[in-house]
Amino acid sequence: MSKKRINLRRIFCRGLVACSAICTALVLAVSSAEAQSRLSVRLQQYLDELNAKSGQETVLGLYVADAETGKELFSSNGTHLFIPASVLKIITTFAALKALGGAYRFPTEVFIDHLPHEQDVRLDTSVGLDEKRKETWKAGNLYLRGYGDPSFVSEQLFELAQGIKARGVDQVEHVVIDDSLFKDPPRASGPRPYQAALSATSLNSNCYTVTIAPGASGAPAFVSLGPGTPFRLRNQVRARRGSGKDLQISQVPFSASFVPGVNQEKLGLFTVLEGSKVLVDVRGTIGLDGDAEIRYLTVPDPPGYFGALLKFMLEKAGVAVSGKILLGQTPAPAKQLLLYESKALAEILRDLNHYSSNYLAGQIVFAMGQDDSGRFRYELGVSRLKKVLNDLGYEDDKFNIVDGSGLSRENKLTPEQIVKVLAAAYRDFSVAPDLIASFSRFGHTGTLKKRNLLPEKDAASVPTTVYLRERQLASGVWGKTGTLDGVSSLAGFLESRGGARLAFAVVANGPEGKALATETEDDLTKILLFTE
Repeated sequence: MSKKRINLRRIFCRGLVACSAICTALVLAVSSAEAQSRLSVRLQQYLDELNAKSGQETVLGLYVADAETGKELFSSNGTHLFIPASVLKIITTFAALKALGGAYRFPTEVFIDHLPHEQDVRLDTSVGLDEKRKETWKAGNLYLRGYGDPSFVSEQLFELAQGIKARGVDQVEHVVIDDSLFKDPPRASGPRPYQAALSATSLNSNCYTVTIAPGASGAPAFVSLGPGTPFRLRNQVRARRGSGKDLQISQVPFSASFVPGVNQEKLGLFTVLEGSKVLVDVRGTIGLDGDAEIRYLTVPDPPGYFGALLKFMLEKAGVAVSGKILLGQTPAPAKQLLLYESKALAEILRDLNHYSSNYLAGQIVFAMGQDDSGRFRYELGVSRLKKVLNDLGYEDDKFNIVDGSGLSRENKLTPEQIVKVLAAAYRDFSVAPDLIASFSRFGHTGTLKKRNLLPEKDAASVPTTVYLRERQLASGVWGKTGTLDGVSSLAGFLESRGGARLAFAVVANGPEGKALATETEDDLTKILLFTE
């Protein structure tokens, strides 16, 4: 009898647990629905007030979803096509992580005609070497073949030069730059860094520095280019009293119309890269009490710039270069001397999104576009971006992507599509950690560093514990910004006060798009954060 009572008691208890679980689920469901309703009401009220104040020519879109499920929580113009600006880099980041992986490293290969330990010094005359002097050569030509490493800078180039020296190479004839792996890369479209050229052999983001520092009063200022930069400099800057600056820097010829610096002189299968045709003209005044000014300009001819700096670094490392800087493809008989690898793609993507670099985006799109012949085509990389949306169920006629940076005004995306990509990334553990880490954080890093959702001046108006808790929440907003004339956008992830993890996108297009940006985006983000 007691045994039966025990069993009945167990059954009764299990029933109570089940009922309790069901009731809890119902309560949570009701609570969640109420929270969503309150959020929707607050967002709609804010947008109604905003529309009443702003011009009708500006269109703002907002889409919010549960980051874990992708379920829509709020939409206003969520399916309207907008120019997205740099939030398009979210798709570039997602596609790169899927296609290449966060651990991918860009290679740079160095070849020579003869390895130092080889006794046979016969040289291949088909690559343009002079037989009459072959007995003086140890390595023959040196060839550098690039794969578009977007993170390669002068310090690493010097490391590479030291690596060449450490492998027993003391002297080379010609330095050959093999820029052939990128098919029809675009030249610089202007002098500003975001207009930099794309190239297989890339260095310093295909930009160079101009540094201006005051000298004695009335005397010429100190003006210099980055070490090894092969351009001519005309200094017409004077120092004056005070701290003001009035500087004009021009590059002649201008990047957009510059023809790469090669002439018709041939050496075997190679083309000779001419000496510098670029004149950097610096004019104006700089104050004696002010700081030095550093400006960045685009490189008109990346292979020529790379070759000149490689020769400079080789000689600094103790490797003599007796010949010229050439442009051409690495011949099949050449021997690989060194393979240099970039930092991991995941780290490069942090730079991409923290600083919203159009140059990095372009190089990464090329890297995703390798064809069957081993060459890289930009249009193939763009097709990878489109596939991200295709895989989410969007046909090609429902969006438009022409680049990986968001610089083109021909790009068109909906806020819904942006959020769907975010939600897909959030659910994919091969992508989520690196993608989220690449985003900026409000008040902390990248393009959001100066945007504090809860400034410290607000701390006096609320209890300290409340302020610190809300400050912690505000620090957990991860986002990507975008800006063009008449365009502003923000998309990313946050965890609300109620514990909901949200993916969101805000995009404004129109005459007031940029002017409305910061305050509107910050206000909407705070509503998402603090509505319970």
